[in-house]
Amino acid sequence: MLTSEIFRRYCYLTDRVAIAALLSLTGSGGLVLIALGLAGSGELGEFSAYLAIAGGRLIGCLAGVVCLQIPWRAPALRVNREVLRQHWKYGRWVVVTAFVFQAANQGYYWLLAILLSPADVALVRAGQNLITPVDVSLTAISMLLLPRASGLMARGHIREFIQLVVRRGVLTLGATTAAALGLVAVGPPLVHYIYRGKYDEVAALLPGFALLAVVNGVAGSVNDALKASQRPDLVFLGYLSAAGVVLGGIVLVKTFGAAGAVSGMLLSSSVFLAVLVGALSRTIRRRLQEPSSG
Repeated sequence: MLTSEIFRRYCYLTDRVAIAALLSLTGSGGLVLIALGLAGSGELGEFSAYLAIAGGRLIGCLAGVVCLQIPWRAPALRVNREVLRQHWKYGRWVVVTAFVFQAANQGYYWLLAILLSPADVALVRAGQNLITPVDVSLTAISMLLLPRASGLMARGHIREFIQLVVRRGVLTLGATTAAALGLVAVGPPLVHYIYRGKYDEVAALLPGFALLAVVNGVAGSVNDALKASQRPDLVFLGYLSAAGVVLGGIVLVKTFGAAGAVSGMLLSSSVFLAVLVGALSRTIRRRLQEPSSG
């Protein structure tokens, strides 16, 4: 999986996005075929599912070797220390944020496993799987809009940057709200169909997950705006605040179980959104006060 991700990043860095899309499509197609083959033979299970994922990624890697025509002997790499120094100003915050990000996003699963049982972890994960397509779609849109937003901020076109951020925020709010309403409407029969009645208790948690999708979507828009503004330190502050709320979630999990974990996730995401909105507001005001702002 790591190797396939390196191939994709290499495509982006060398401006070969079409090949990156082809690698993703090839890997996904391979995964589907392997999973269907395992399901048809009755061998699809928890362990074989991971093998299917690895097999799909391997197919994507092989496609990368063919399409990118990567030589077996890599050429000597010349490192531009000035470029590394400039990237480290941003990268150091990304590295630190990665650890806090895990605590903010996985903390409630850890609490469920420690305070309750793995069955509760599976229950909440089964519910979150239903909003994963929304998160993945918004991430894909982010990949397209983030370079545009970064360019506007770098050139000092602050008002155009604000318009882009607002438009994206409104569209994200509308799209996630529609998805949330759809999840609440058709969620219970969908859960029963997908999990074959094993996780029907998830139906009671769907309103919380639906609202979580909306909050996460809007928070992602603000997050990207701060990244485009070259303020990863403020993004780190947002995740740190969300991770701090997880500690308070101990009471929620102990008292309400899986429902408490979903409520805690929603609370953490709301705090994350509030901190980022305040940080972005201050950043934009400061940039507008600069003489070169357009």
